[in-house]
Amino acid sequence: MITFYGLDSSSVRSLCKVDWIAHLRVYNGVFDEFVPWLAALTETGKFHIVNKGETPGSFTATPDVAGYVAHILTTQPPSRLLDVEVRIEGQRTTLSEISALYKGSVPVVHCDALPAEGVVAAEVRTLFQRRFEVGEVSCGWDPETGLDDAGLAGKDNSLWEGHRWLTVGEVLGL
Repeated sequence: MITFYGLDSSSVRSLCKVDWIAHLRVYNGVFDEFVPWLAALTETGKFHIVNKGETPGSFTATPDVAGYVAHILTTQPPSRLLDVEVRIEGQRTTLSEISALYKGSVPVVHCDALPAEGVVAAEVRTLFQRRFEVGEVSCGWDPETGLDDAGLAGKDNSLWEGHRWLTVGEVLGL
């Protein structure tokens, strides 16, 4: 389960439902720019995938998230954005599919854990990648049911009509 300052997501949701805290929660999945770090590619020159890497997750480019938030804050009525959550997804894909975008230019290593030597926060990255295997890195993840709903993942993309979401490949220049 993903946490925020030590609180699990259901506790954060409960905290935000207090009447005097106005809030808008934006679920956007993994930032595309984060992928090389997550796979320890930056430090090792290899694309590490913990386990199989075949479970889809939500990926969204930072400029898309920023643009989306700016767009909905300036085009939606406050009543539509007050005390709600929005779920956006630039691309639904797997780590294995992302590794294939490198077209053999970097080795792909399937492992049980990222190498600890020379990889800062290897345990954290390993844990994060393990979340992929159960679907928790999808914006459609429902912690109450323990299931991923692909339809829920990008349900609010439509609030930015006509927008073309960037792909992981575009953002990483692949």
